[in-house]
Amino acid sequence: MMERVRRPSWRAASSQSPPRFERKMSISLLKSIRSPEKIPHVNRVLAGCLSAPADAELADLQAITLLIGAQWSASTLIGAMLDAHPEIVMSTEFNLLRQFRNGLTLKQASRLMLFNARNFRRNGARWTGYSYAVPGMHQGSYETLRVIGDKKAQSSALQLYENIGLIGAMEKKFGLPVRMIHAVRSPCAALNAMVTRQHMDPEAALSAFEKTCEGAALAYRKYPGQVLLVRQEDLVREPRHVIRRIMAFLELGAPDDYVRACASVVSGEPARSHPTVRWSAQQQARIEDLIDRHEFLNGYRFEI
Repeated sequence: MMERVRRPSWRAASSQSPPRFERKMSISLLKSIRSPEKIPHVNRVLAGCLSAPADAELADLQAITLLIGAQWSASTLIGAMLDAHPEIVMSTEFNLLRQFRNGLTLKQASRLMLFNARNFRRNGARWTGYSYAVPGMHQGSYETLRVIGDKKAQSSALQLYENIGLIGAMEKKFGLPVRMIHAVRSPCAALNAMVTRQHMDPEAALSAFEKTCEGAALAYRKYPGQVLLVRQEDLVREPRHVIRRIMAFLELGAPDDYVRACASVVSGEPARSHPTVRWSAQQQARIEDLIDRHEFLNGYRFEI
């Protein structure tokens, strides 16, 4: 029997380029599939075509991380900074929880998440009109793969609202702890952005925000110690401190050059939504109730 020749893995180092086949795949296949998480058999085929991370590299994994929280709460920025770390691959909008529910293995998910991160970097690390490129760091690449994760914050929180047991099931199947980073912003600012920037109906936005908060609250209760609260306002005021706190939570080092590069892409003050949304008295009461009930919203207030 002929010995099978193992294909060398491509680790997406900044000095290398992806194989030609993978470049062509990224252009043709991904552009044709707008919601690939809904087509699991395609994802399984695609994952089998990718060569990295290799099995030996997956052996170094020590945790999975998920960003959870409402939209417009700095989750994309946090995810981009995580992906810039030399020991982290962080996908953007991959929807890992749904992929897990669709039956993907750790190897399949990891390869697709790296593929996602490489494409995000190749497209200028742009999202919703903003650039999230971290200069000189490892976006779309890694040195040693210790943590792999996904930024699909609101969808992940909503899925936890529907089934908080997903985290335990994922830990059991993948054999790794799951650590969640909860991105939080002033409720009114987040809600206003959902309505004015995404053109959501105010009632639909508030309903989604309520369920997102409930999903996050379930995570805090069910998995204490596995959720880290990161407020956008803290990230803006003290980016280096917050970045080091996130790395400590993930049990990874925080090299000075990495911290400096990440801090350099944080804006000087929290972005403010234009206060154009008129909330009814009943809706205002619901927002104030959320602030009172959820500890992670304490300190915020309803703002006209």
